[in-house]
Formats: sequence, structure tokens, C-alpha cells
Amino acid sequence: MTKKKVVVKVSMNGRNQKFPLFPNFRRQGNRQKALQIATAVPGFQSVILKGADQDVIEVTGEGVDAVDLTITLHKRVGYANLEMVNEVKEEKKPEKDEQPKPAEPPVVWSYPTYVVTEPTEPQSACCPVM
Repeated sequence: MTKKKVVVKVSMNGRNQKFPLFPNFRRQGNRQKALQIATAVPGFQSVILKGADQDVIEVTGEGVDAVDLTITLHKRVGYANLEMVNEVKEEKKPEKDEQPKPAEPPVVWSYPTYVVTEPTEPQSACCPVM
């Protein structure tokens, strides 16, 4: 299954408008009902209310049936319009090497050493001339 993002716009005024003079009277209850319906959808992973009036529901998950969700919201809450269905592409993070790289030994620069020894036989003070 692929991960989907489903966006549905729902009229939060409700189906049965008991108080036409006060359209915001039932909105909070309808938001709660819409969230309960969206979380009951099999395969959902996250639900977000969006929009200026918080009347857009965004459901993300694997195997989410967008049509079934829209029909259920339409029956129980109010007018529902399916706006968008997209596949969510997961970002692949580069895998770190599990084996740590061996530490390189430090480079040590040194000068060659010379050992100076004195000869065991004393040389004559004068040099033979030919």
C-alpha cells in the first residue's frame, strides 16, 4: 500500500440547522464528530483540521479510502467535498555507515638520527706526504 494524503472540505454548519440565526452554534460539536469519523477510518496515521474556519480535514495514512470517508462525513456531519488525493513520497535519508571507519594513525615527522663515534686508534698527528 502507498501512503496517501486525503483532503476533504466539510460544511461544519451541520445537516440539521436548528438555529439559522446562529450558524456557529453547532460548529464545535460538528468538528469533534468529523474528527471522530476521520480517526475511525482504517489505516489513518494523522488527522489535521485546516483552513480559516477549520473546515478542511486532511487525513494521512496507508490504505485510506477517500470516497468512503467523504460519504460518511456527508451523511453524519454535513456537506462534504473531496478536494484532493495525493500520494505522499517519503524522503529517503542517507544511511550512515554502520561500521565506524578505523582511525588513521597520526603522522609523525622526524629527522634521521646520526650516531657519531670516535675511532678507536688514534691517528698520527702528521700526515705522510709522498
